[in-house]
Amino acid sequence: MYGESIKMYEFDVKEFAYNYLISIGEDLDTIEESIDLDDEHFQYNGIEYRFMDEYSFKCYTDGLIENYIDECVLPEIPEIYHSYFDENKFKGDIEDINAFVSSYDGNVDEFYYENKFYYIWRE
Repeated sequence: MYGESIKMYEFDVKEFAYNYLISIGEDLDTIEESIDLDDEHFQYNGIEYRFMDEYSFKCYTDGLIENYIDECVLPEIPEIYHSYFDENKFKGDIEDINAFVSSYDGNVDEFYYENKFYYIWRE
């Protein structure tokens, strides 16, 4: 219904963030009052983190790569050759997808929570 918030994940995002921050060695005393949340983000001590499950991450990275191809690669290739460009091969040749995702430092963590893998990175 209009105006209702959609719950993206079936778990408590604050608990998820809390467990992740503990796993990377953050101080337990300051975590509880320092987490600010929304559907796919949380902030801690002024640092914004984004997280997604595996499927969402795959869709997100595919979109980033497709945008990069459309905005940066294809404009550099004469238009008559665009039909020869193999987008799937290009995607398969990318060695470090983290650089596309985390512009902050290129690091994307994998975090296992409630029987699923999630990807988390600083924005």
